[in-house]
Amino acid sequence: MIFGGHPTSSTMVIRHMSKMPSMSDRILTLGAKHVFRVFTLPDDALFSLLRPTITNNAHQWFKLLANPIWLSLPVPREDQLPKVLKAMITSHLHQSFLAARQSKVLLSACCLSLGVDPLLWLPMTSLECSRFLRWRMGWLPGKPRPCACDLHHTSRHHLIDCLGVAIRLGVLSTSLPNPIDFVLNQLPMSRPRNNNKTPFWTCVWPVLCCIMVETDQICLPDGDFTTSLDEDHGALLLRWHGFFLLKIWTCQVVPIANTTPLMDQNNSVMQYLFVCTFQQPSTNLCLCLPPTPLMAPYHAPFESGNRHPENTPVCILMPPWCW
Repeated sequence: MIFGGHPTSSTMVIRHMSKMPSMSDRILTLGAKHVFRVFTLPDDALFSLLRPTITNNAHQWFKLLANPIWLSLPVPREDQLPKVLKAMITSHLHQSFLAARQSKVLLSACCLSLGVDPLLWLPMTSLECSRFLRWRMGWLPGKPRPCACDLHHTSRHHLIDCLGVAIRLGVLSTSLPNPIDFVLNQLPMSRPRNNNKTPFWTCVWPVLCCIMVETDQICLPDGDFTTSLDEDHGALLLRWHGFFLLKIWTCQVVPIANTTPLMDQNNSVMQYLFVCTFQQPSTNLCLCLPPTPLMAPYHAPFESGNRHPENTPVCILMPPWCW
């Protein structure tokens, strides 16, 4: 799933994405927990009886008491609840991450929140996941090579400009850290409970997956992308998000008689009502679809009788309640 790095590639990005602190942070966290548990021991425990006799400042116990996480607890530290210690540990890990990302370009492009990155658990194909992970880790585009445009080498900044990523995703070209990572940082951390961002993902996610395929093709010109070109990009995530991505072949588009498009206050089309004949001749379905950039192929055939060319795949995004 992850390939294209070199023997000295940094693992800082993938550790942050998988919520794995550095060894130094783990040592501090374990030490703070150890000190906290010492003060919760019963009075007749062995260490509770020995603790008053420890007077040598060079003893390991005094080194543990100098733990910065332990010292950040409010006084009296011995009487604090476990949830206070947990909050201090989280705060320390967050501050450590913020300090590290100031000098690491790839790490600064990752999501600010501490947790397992959605790219590691959201439903997508192994190829899609591989491309996004390699992009995050800097292994895609990887080693610079001549771009297909013959104007520059395959750097991240050039590929974003060359492929028109910002325009295709519908975001500002000045989006930080860059249009691709800006969109990836908006991925849901849990299954959505409302449809507030559903239109955004139904338009953006398939386009983003296509952009990553094109980037992979440019950076690996000798690779085999037959499977990637035939698959429905982003279909697994959209299905999980509550939408179905349908592939239509010879599709007859016939508007409903005496029906006009519904308009909003700005005189823009809100939704169309029409009948599509799918791949099966007996399948006629009445759809009520909001206009999106992915519906661009349908702007021309809205007139009755228009037909798409034979064997030309067209994608429609359809909410499940339209079945």
